[in-house]
Parts: sequence; C-alpha cells; structure tokens
Amino acid sequence: MLTLASSINDVAYTPYSSNYVKTGFKSAMPQLVDTGGTIQILVNDNSIATIPIRKIVIQGGRRVDASEENLVGVDDLLVADISTPLSRVYVNRNDRAEVVLDYSRVRCVYLGTLTFYDSNQTYNIVEIVAVNLSFGTIKAYKEAVFSVQNTGITVSQIQASGNFTIHVVSPNREEEVSLTGLGGNATYPTLVNLQLINIQVSLLGGG
Repeated sequence: MLTLASSINDVAYTPYSSNYVKTGFKSAMPQLVDTGGTIQILVNDNSIATIPIRKIVIQGGRRVDASEENLVGVDDLLVADISTPLSRVYVNRNDRAEVVLDYSRVRCVYLGTLTFYDSNQTYNIVEIVAVNLSFGTIKAYKEAVFSVQNTGITVSQIQASGNFTIHVVSPNREEEVSLTGLGGNATYPTLVNLQLINIQVSLLGGG
C-alpha cells in the first residue's frame, strides 16, 4: 500500500501520466471502496468544490494480527504545509486487519504576494490542492496490477477579501483556517487558486 501511495504521488502533478504497481494477494483481499460521503471545500460560506470520499483497502484474513497504526500521513482534514502528504496509509483493526489508503484531506498553503504592475494592485496568493480519487476497471486476481492514471488537473480561481476562512467539511467533522492563520495579509485582496488532481485507480489481472 505504501508503494501504491508513492505511485499516485509520482503522477499527481503530471497530467495524463500513469503508473503501475504489481502485487500478489494470498491472505489479503483488495477493495476499492466508495464510502458515499463527500468532502466539501468552502471559502467563507461559498462552496468551491465537493469531492467524493473513496479509499483503497487491503483486508487480511481473520487470523492476521495487526494493531491500529498510522503509517504515512495524518488524519487531519486540512493541512497547511507542503511537507505533509495528502495521502494517508494506516492500519485499521475491525474483525479483520485492514490496511487503508485514502486522500480525504485538503492542502491550503499561503504562497506570498503578487503585484500586478498595470494596476499596481497587490494580492495574496493562496493555493488549495485536493485529490479527486476515482475507480476504473476492477478485476481482482491472486496476482493483480494496480493501474494509476492522472486523468487531468482541474484548475479554478476565485477572489476573496478580508480575513476570509477556508472550511473543509466531511460527514462527521469540520476543520478551518483563516487567511491570517495561513500567514496572509488581510489588508490585501486574495487570489485563491484551486487544483483538483484527478486520479483514477484500476485493479487489473496480472501476469
């Protein structure tokens, strides 16, 4: 699962690129799970994106022993630095041991200011990045290949003013950060750049 997360990260900023991870399953069963929930991104009260919550699960047998553990990433909905990955890999213990990969978080980063010399107007620049995970073909075998494809990056921009707040809302919680909390200057208007990285994962038969 760590290799799969790394493969997704490798294609994240290269539109229409792809990667493959070959793996074998003996006491484990892979699942591509659509939870039915969503993450909503709002600037103040204005929704700018809604992303389905999907996760990839490798479920072991009932005799597989594992304690709950976070392997990569954090359980936060909102991360405010570029060093924290959007991916999270963790071990979940229900009646079976599960290794789970999800992208259920949003990165919000203040990039500084930009002055347009034709108008002499200075803007804060804030970047919001999220991964929109989708599933393609699903064919599970004892030996299988995860196919990872970047199907494009959706880019949009809005303008905000004052000390606005970015909210990230999931079905069971909410996290937020203000412009000044990110390090911005509330006396300047702000250009908020949103990037949705569209990643499709398929599970195919391997050789």
